[in-house]
Amino acid sequence: MREYAQVKPVEEAVEQAISECIQEGILSEFLKQNRAEAKQVSIYEYDEEKHMRQEREASWEEGREVGREEGREEGIKKGKQELLERLIQKKLVKGKSISEISEELEEEEDVIAQMIREMGEERAAGKEEQ
Repeated sequence: MREYAQVKPVEEAVEQAISECIQEGILSEFLKQNRAEAKQVSIYEYDEEKHMRQEREASWEEGREVGREEGREEGIKKGKQELLERLIQKKLVKGKSISEISEELEEEEDVIAQMIREMGEERAAGKEEQ
């Protein structure tokens, strides 16, 4: 039936599959007596399976899009963080104080101080690895 459903409407595909089963002796007595019910059940199950597959595909696509959006947001956040670190580093090399850096970059002093500590820890960790 699945093969037929790819090239013709589901109802016709089910009818053809039932006819073939009867001709080949597969459940022929049952299908002769219950043809209409077997057809209805087959169509319903096929439609339900198709619906479930479509739901899975839609959910997968939605999850994929959410993942992409989260990735973009994370990338933007990381890029801003790296830019701020580079600017702080340049200002430290010029001998600027935390309060001057804070004012020039329009960031809170405690944020700048924390970033400087983290940058120092990263540098120290990098030296230990070498």
